[in-house]
Amino acid sequence: MLKITVNLIKKLFFIFVVFNILFVSKSFVFAIDEKKNILIINSCSTNCDYKMNNIINYMQSDLCNDKYNILIENMSLKKIDKEKYCKIFQEIYKNHDIKFVVTNDNESFDFFNKYEKEFFKDAHCIALKNDFSDTSNQFTSDKTTYVISKYTINSLLGIINRLHPYKDTIVIIVDDNMNSLIYKEFMKKIHTNNTNKKFVILNNTNINTIKKTIESLNENCVLLYCGAIKKNEKEYNRLSKGLDMLNQFIDIPTYSIFPRFIGNGVVGGERSSFEDEAKSVCDIIDKVSIGEDIPNIIYSKMDKVFDYTMLEKYEISTYILPQGSVIINDEPRFYTIHKTSVFCFFIFIIIVLTIIIMILLESIQKQKISDEALKNSEELNRKIVNLLPDGVLIYDRKKILYSNKSGLKLLGAKSMDQLAQYDMRKFFDIDDEGFISSNLKEYLSNEHIISYMLEHKLIRLDGEEIHVESNILKFDMNNEKTVLVFFRDVTELKKAESLKKRIEFEEKLRKEAIEYDKLKTEFFANISHELRTPLNLIFSSIQLIDVINKENEKLIKPIQIVKQNCFRLLKLVNNLIDITKMDSGYYEAELQNIDIVNTIEDIVLSVADYVKSKNISLIFDTDIEERVIACDPNIIERVMLNLLSNAIKFTDLGGDISVNLYNKNDKIIVSVKDTGIGIPNDKINKIFKRFRQVDKTFTRNHEGSGIGLSLVKSLIEMQGGNIKVDSVFGEGSCFTFELPVSIIKNKGINRDDDRTNRYIEKMQIEFSDIYKDDLY
Repeated sequence: MLKITVNLIKKLFFIFVVFNILFVSKSFVFAIDEKKNILIINSCSTNCDYKMNNIINYMQSDLCNDKYNILIENMSLKKIDKEKYCKIFQEIYKNHDIKFVVTNDNESFDFFNKYEKEFFKDAHCIALKNDFSDTSNQFTSDKTTYVISKYTINSLLGIINRLHPYKDTIVIIVDDNMNSLIYKEFMKKIHTNNTNKKFVILNNTNINTIKKTIESLNENCVLLYCGAIKKNEKEYNRLSKGLDMLNQFIDIPTYSIFPRFIGNGVVGGERSSFEDEAKSVCDIIDKVSIGEDIPNIIYSKMDKVFDYTMLEKYEISTYILPQGSVIINDEPRFYTIHKTSVFCFFIFIIIVLTIIIMILLESIQKQKISDEALKNSEELNRKIVNLLPDGVLIYDRKKILYSNKSGLKLLGAKSMDQLAQYDMRKFFDIDDEGFISSNLKEYLSNEHIISYMLEHKLIRLDGEEIHVESNILKFDMNNEKTVLVFFRDVTELKKAESLKKRIEFEEKLRKEAIEYDKLKTEFFANISHELRTPLNLIFSSIQLIDVINKENEKLIKPIQIVKQNCFRLLKLVNNLIDITKMDSGYYEAELQNIDIVNTIEDIVLSVADYVKSKNISLIFDTDIEERVIACDPNIIERVMLNLLSNAIKFTDLGGDISVNLYNKNDKIIVSVKDTGIGIPNDKINKIFKRFRQVDKTFTRNHEGSGIGLSLVKSLIEMQGGNIKVDSVFGEGSCFTFELPVSIIKNKGINRDDDRTNRYIEKMQIEFSDIYKDDLY
């Protein structure tokens, strides 16, 4: 026995020594063997950061740290000069024997190809590539292994068809870069093979064109974002900026061929599996290190990834997503339980319930069956009563005995215990209480009346007043006579009836107002025409008297007074007729191509002598000598004379009036400024309203009807312009109007040589309400 024990100890000791020798030798070999350098080159673009960090972390945890040394280089070609960067790169890695180079994108791969002989003579390249074509012939190289993420348009369109079967059109945004051109070739194939959707391809377009296209399709479409959106004729927006613009201005489901946008505004799509890519890189490094053959191309696993916030926004159910889909941005709401556990738990529950039911069935006595049925019946009746939309009450002459849920709600009570504290009369309106009590008493005492209908008010516990319709029945409860009441809220019905009556009344008032306005317009039209006839006779008579008694100095002054007042009446009649035409829609501007500078200047010059006679300074100034625009010269003449008339009226002797014309490219600005009495602040907003005047006293210095400025505003707006006033009370006013600059094509410039005489004649009419001191 002792011998066996000694031999066993010797064998165990021998095994322990051999194990230690092997372990030490292996450690020694590893210590002697130089680590192999792996250089990961990442583009300076941030577009690849979302996956590269995951790949680097996986490699650092998967690869043996004793065998490999991982170096990371973030290229910065866009920040510094290319030659300078290469010198820096060579200085950093000149003492590193690079065995493997992992490139993350096209830019880093192009850098490897260009400087392979100079920096990476013995290095094996592992290129992570995105393939958007239907072939892989472009990926061929002896010293490079490609880990390819294969993106296919058919797969993405299959997702769109599955999630949006009722959308008619797919709008595809492309530009002239490489990926978009590949997608254009795909579109040619799809148009011949796919008949489920229509395709609208927008190439090199801007956001406004996209918006108009979506609107023309009534938003019954899906957007596929494959190219950049133009900022202007020469520049494009960054892809991320373009997606932000689409999310801001367009509200339809959006997809993209660019996987980095998943989770940043697109519904979903395909994305390479980061873990699968990292695993492929590690496998390639291990196999190349031991000399094992590897394929030239390795395809990475593709995940179908969807953004939960976008699915929820466009009401896309997760049940219709492809099997195995990955959902991001979704807050976990349920615990994950294994199917087997659920099934076992379900079976256990069934068994337990079965045993319980059997025990209960055996223990229940036969006489309890009828009690249970009665209880169920009572509960069913209670539920039915509680589900009724109308309130149900039982009360005697002292208190409320029962109410269903609708009754509690209508009376504003939270529970039956709260309601039982009150007498029913508490809920009656004071005005209705006597009426209800007397009718209720009469109903209860009359055995021939079965039910009683009543409309009245109820005051809820919160003080709100509601209108109810009650149906009252006699009811025996526990051998006591009580009252059963079914009542419903008819407050909204009452409000609707009241609203209907108010609407009918307002409609009647509206029709009366329209009729009154029509009569008023007709009255103004008739009285204006009726006034013109006697005015013409008076004018004719005055002219005849003027001719016959030309040398009679005693009649000169009376004749001038009559003439001035005739002009006043004529101005009023003309204004009333024009207002009537405008209200009826018959006044139209007769646009002509005229020199607006010359026209305004002639009008100002035509009143210069008159203004001078009032001892007032008149100045005209313009920043342009000639400007032809389309406008009605008669309207311009009338507006200017009215504004000048107002300026003269309210400017004292020795005051100033200035007329200025400014050219502002797309509009002409004319201002008439005076140093008169000005307009109070509380009157400025009223002066353009019809029949409104600033000075309403019986001692107004100058007469007027309150129509002029209202007419001026309408005439200016009729030509597409606008007018405003700036005034300081006691210092003066400035009226400014703007006219748009436009030309009537195929029509010459209208030049009226006789307009100066016409301006003087019209001036007499417009200035007729300015009294001359020598006449009165």
